[in-house]
Amino acid sequence: MEFNHVALSVNNLEGSVGFYEKHFGFVLDGIYEKLNGPRFCFLKRENVRLELFEFSDGAKPRDSQVDMKITGLRHIAFKVEDIREATQRLSKSGLSFGPIEKGTSCKYYTFTTDPNGISIELYEANN
Repeated sequence: MEFNHVALSVNNLEGSVGFYEKHFGFVLDGIYEKLNGPRFCFLKRENVRLELFEFSDGAKPRDSQVDMKITGLRHIAFKVEDIREATQRLSKSGLSFGPIEKGTSCKYYTFTTDPNGISIELYEANN
């Protein structure tokens, strides 16, 4: 068995595609639409794939960083070599981050969100 992808519900498909392309280097791998259903797409980056779904009902996202008891996806994470360099670079392109914290299972970590309120963690591994 092989892990394939993570699916996320988003409010704006094109805006979310642009966000993940610009800030995290993903590449669009096709946009699709189900008859009487959502529009969706796949994004690729190395061996990671995201599937994004846009539903027409416009449901508001829940913040899993405020309420850790939400069942489901808590956050997605990206490992970086140098957390300070990565946050400075991404801040210049419009992202804002919480404080850089000392980790338990990693050296340092911090969070930002995508345009839909989905939490994104950057972490620097222990040496």
